[in-house]
Amino acid sequence: MAMKQLTGQLTDKALKGLFTGLVCIFAFFQTGIVLAETSQTFGNFTVHYNAFNSDVLQPSMAEAYGIVRSKNRGMLTVSIIKKEPGSMGKPVRAAITASASNLTGQFRKFDIREIDEGSSIYYMSV
Repeated sequence: MAMKQLTGQLTDKALKGLFTGLVCIFAFFQTGIVLAETSQTFGNFTVHYNAFNSDVLQPSMAEAYGIVRSKNRGMLTVSIIKKEPGSMGKPVRAAITASASNLTGQFRKFDIREIDEGSSIYYMSV
């Protein structure tokens, strides 16, 4: 139900812009730059996305999620929060895909994992 509402709120143009931005952020992994969290709001939903090198993760967290820590390995996280009056919002499930291409035209799709911790739902790719 939430995905239908989210899809109804987001336009194709807005989604293309968001995912173009995500691909650009994901490409920065290779430069060794660690980026701060970014978000965009679409109607009643805020999409938070973050890209960083996996070596910044605490060893215990990386081990818990089966992530290899490396300055040469990027990580992408995405979460979607539905605005609700009187609260910080409610996390919602979504269908997330991520892909990137480089300057030589090589294309790669990324596997996205959903992490549900009860009070938070987010998606990540390494």
